[in-house]
Amino acid sequence: MGKRVEPSKKRAPAVRSKAGKLGKTGQNATKRVTRKGKRVLQERAGKHKENAKKVLVLKGRSGSEVINNVLRELQLLKAPLCCRLQRKNDILPFESGKDGLLESLARKYDCSLFAMGSHSKKRPHNLVLGRMFDFSVLDMVEFGVEQLKGIHAFGGAAKFAPGTKPMIVFNGDDYERSQLTAKIKNLLLDFLRGEEMEALDLTGLDRVIVCTLLPEEQQAGLDQPQSPSAVVAINQFRVELLKNPDAPKVPKSRLVDAGPSMILRARRSQFASDELYRSALRRSKENKQKSKKNISHDVFGDELGRIHLGKQDLGQLVTARPKALKKSRSDGEGSNGYVQNANEEDSEMDGGSQLEFEDDSADDGQDGSLDSNSDSDADSS
Repeated sequence: MGKRVEPSKKRAPAVRSKAGKLGKTGQNATKRVTRKGKRVLQERAGKHKENAKKVLVLKGRSGSEVINNVLRELQLLKAPLCCRLQRKNDILPFESGKDGLLESLARKYDCSLFAMGSHSKKRPHNLVLGRMFDFSVLDMVEFGVEQLKGIHAFGGAAKFAPGTKPMIVFNGDDYERSQLTAKIKNLLLDFLRGEEMEALDLTGLDRVIVCTLLPEEQQAGLDQPQSPSAVVAINQFRVELLKNPDAPKVPKSRLVDAGPSMILRARRSQFASDELYRSALRRSKENKQKSKKNISHDVFGDELGRIHLGKQDLGQLVTARPKALKKSRSDGEGSNGYVQNANEEDSEMDGGSQLEFEDDSADDGQDGSLDSNSDSDADSS
């Protein structure tokens, strides 16, 4: 019988990765990370102050001319914070398991917002607007494009400087009537607001975006009347500053329709849970403002302070003494501020001289009496 051959206990060969580190084959093999890759990973990492939100504009399975025009208008509206993909993508964001490609593309291009357009017989001219949290879909709303009028239809009036911050106006009192309209307002504000700035120049405020929630009476006049739902009209205006003859430092403003102009009807929606939404709104401890005594902030972020003053002594209050109330010296005002009568001064002077005269006569009488007594004594002797 031959000897039993034991299986060899050879280790798996060590593989040197491209980065120069050793690791097992197929496991724990380190990937090469270049300096550029480190910078990219550092940019995508969490920060105390996040970067400006970029928009990922992409197409779905199929499209139409209207949807292509809408995506182009959104790209012009959000430039330069926009990344547009030209190829079609097999993405169904409202179906589970079909949004993985969307999240991977958002992570690849570092985009927190997305706008996807598609077209089908069941949902014609479909536009999906949504936002991400930690590169996962947070909430999204599906719209149907009812009407569209591009920027070029207004004669190229919308020639704005890149990177300008728009002013946003929400017209309508029914935004808080339901959760859908409130979320649409919040989503549009997050989608259109642009980059956060600490200070603004007056000349940089050159456009206004107006989002009007149409009432049910005006929805019947659209091209595709349906059951009453949330319908939002989005219009952009250019701000022209004119000279003001009354106040040269405060110019007059005029709004000129510059486009784009579109009407969107809400269809399907998907919102995050309350717990996930609260975690998305959480801020780091370094960004939180420390509470200070007697200092508060309003809804616009302006600082309001309260000052407490001690009891004031009104006896030491310095009052104004206008010269118009003072009397001149011709009216009899003395150097000490009191008015003296000239007649009283003359009478005092006369009385003083009379008293002096009486004193002199009294002295003379006493002297005369002494002299007479001396004469009588001399005669008797």
